[in-house]
Amino acid sequence: MKTQDTGQQVTPSMPARPKRNRWLAGIGAIIVVVLLVGLSALVFAQLRQHQTGQTSPTPPTAQWKQVLKGYTLTSLIAARSDPAIVYACAVRETSNASPQSNTSAITILRSADFGDHWQDIGGNAVAGDTCQLAVNNVNSNDIYAVSYANNAQNPALLKHSQDGGKTWETILPVMHVSTLQTQVQWAIQQMQVEGNRLFGIQWIMPRALPVGPPIHSIPYPYLVPRLATSVDGGHNWTIIDNQFATQRLGVHSYAVDPNNSNTIYDLIGSSLLPINLRSVPTYDPLPIIGINQELFKTTDRGATWKSVLKNIPYGSQVQLATRNPQVIYVGGTIGPLPLIPGAPKQSYPVEIGSFHLQVSTNGGSNWQNVAIPSDMQSIQNWFVSPVGQVYASPTIPFSGQPTAIPGTIEPSTPVPYPTANPQYGVQGIPSVGADVSRPSPIDRPASFVAIHTQATHFTLSQFIRRYDPNTNSWSNVTSPPTPGFMLQLTPVQSNTGVVLWFAGLAANGEVILYRYVV
Repeated sequence: MKTQDTGQQVTPSMPARPKRNRWLAGIGAIIVVVLLVGLSALVFAQLRQHQTGQTSPTPPTAQWKQVLKGYTLTSLIAARSDPAIVYACAVRETSNASPQSNTSAITILRSADFGDHWQDIGGNAVAGDTCQLAVNNVNSNDIYAVSYANNAQNPALLKHSQDGGKTWETILPVMHVSTLQTQVQWAIQQMQVEGNRLFGIQWIMPRALPVGPPIHSIPYPYLVPRLATSVDGGHNWTIIDNQFATQRLGVHSYAVDPNNSNTIYDLIGSSLLPINLRSVPTYDPLPIIGINQELFKTTDRGATWKSVLKNIPYGSQVQLATRNPQVIYVGGTIGPLPLIPGAPKQSYPVEIGSFHLQVSTNGGSNWQNVAIPSDMQSIQNWFVSPVGQVYASPTIPFSGQPTAIPGTIEPSTPVPYPTANPQYGVQGIPSVGADVSRPSPIDRPASFVAIHTQATHFTLSQFIRRYDPNTNSWSNVTSPPTPGFMLQLTPVQSNTGVVLWFAGLAANGEVILYRYVV
């Protein structure tokens, strides 16, 4: 706006200046107050978010929502400190990565709002076609990623990020095994973080290979899985269950008390392998034993172990309630048995291939069998909620006996894949030679093959049920939106709520991730 010059100088009267100054000062004071109030509200909101550990509100309950497609998730994990932040290892369905390229089909996804939106944070954190994740349960931005590259010198790659995947540092872990003279290559599976310690299962060759015909493949039959830990952020690892090595027993599954990382449960048993049987020479001090599993407990970081449950059917796993770690479950579907010459025949209270479950509510001192409904025999995926309830879903239960149709593909033999838990192998047994969360688009579980090739030819009946130890009963929770399998269970801020993650298969064969909040 221009001011017209009239040739006269207009001078405001003296009394008007103080009034205007007082008016401006009043406006300035109001602005300052508003800014202070807004800043205080922001600070209090941030403090509240920090105290509650949640940056995004919990989604509506009892509603299935499609949250991701275009990827096949091989594992999914959320930190207990902020369950809205979710990480996942994922296979790109339409990847153009060639075997010669440096771009992996596997990547890492991150969501800060319970899966409503996702960000690819993989970058250079994943090598080859494998991936597994571990998240610090008191800091959701502190994550570890393990992958396996086609590199004979350093096949296992350990990456660490302290900013939620924005940047990654490479760790060169060293496995220390005092009982062996030769160095052991670090190759951890089922990795998790509790307190300031990392845990995982390491495959170890306990002795030299026997003299005999040449072995035409990598000698995995002579590897024994051991429980290992690191107290320096993954740089150095030590074995903590060497007591079982003299019996050629390996760890199949483990659980760590989140309130006290000195308390660990180790599910011990014979190795599923060797496939190529050999007779044990007379000078061999390691005896052939039965194939039942046994649960051991330590309260002193593995210095001593105590048996708390015997005669566990082979193929079981152990899980505990993170908010009430006195509640422990051992169970699973009885799977393939190890081929051991001369081993005594095992007698189980349930048939091979049936789901079984035992629970203890006092840290393993006493146990009781959980009654399994007759239509829950095909359970492979089951998870324990933070308060100790079990959520289970059949992978692909058929109504009646399925009949093969000419031209269709029969369900294949299960391959290493997260069938019982995204960090466990088939039937809860660690896969051999590679991480279980490594499927290529063709390496899907038997259930996926069956669904993908024959779902249109059979009547499917699938459900998700919950077991409550307080009432000793099962109840229906919901029915999945499509055939598929329950991938994971993650917590929410409420005491009893959980998020169920379901990998479903669309009619066109596309894998879709669904979310359901209980």
